Amino acid sequence: MSRKGVSVTLHPAGEPLPELSAGDVILTHSRNWVGWLIRFGQALRFRGDRRVYANWNHACLAVSPSVVVEALSHGVVLSPISKYEQTEFALVRTPLSAEDQEQMVQFAAAVVRERTKYGYFEIASLALSLLWPFKRKLRFLNIATIICSGLVAEIRVRGWDIFPEAPIFMEPAGLAEHYDARGLGAP
Repeated sequence: MSRKGVSVTLHPAGEPLPELSAGDVILTHSRNWVGWLIRFGQALRFRGDRRVYANWNHACLAVSPSVVVEALSHGVVLSPISKYEQTEFALVRTPLSAEDQEQMVQFAAAVVRERTKYGYFEIASLALSLLWPFKRKLRFLNIATIICSGLVAEIRVRGWDIFPEAPIFMEPAGLAEHYDARGLGAP
């Protein structure tokens, strides 16, 4: 679903990095086994024409021109965007007011300050929701943890984004679909 004012730029690995604006969403495609497993799980849900969104397996959000906030296995941290220089990614930009950007940056800083842990419980919930008897009817979480795409969606809510499901449960493919960020080589 395309949204007014949304700009998606695809960056193949090795291209020069753009300068970021607070609130920009970065969707990445890694080639390690964890990335493959995430994409495989998403492809079970995102089928047919929607499968192009399952190309992305990680999400982070810009908080300054060169820094992103992201949820990694060791928790929510600030990272330099330069770590993604050799990674395929999509940059999603939306029109934001200075107040919205500041609100998102402040919320991200609070999550980092709280030393929020990674949401392994949420990953288990997402995995169970793929199984036939559960089919997204059973969701559980630990309120003190978060996954990468849930973090991005929760921050973007502070910029007035409205998502079709609870932001905390968003997957990278769900963010990609929301912003119509198809993978490289997709139609």
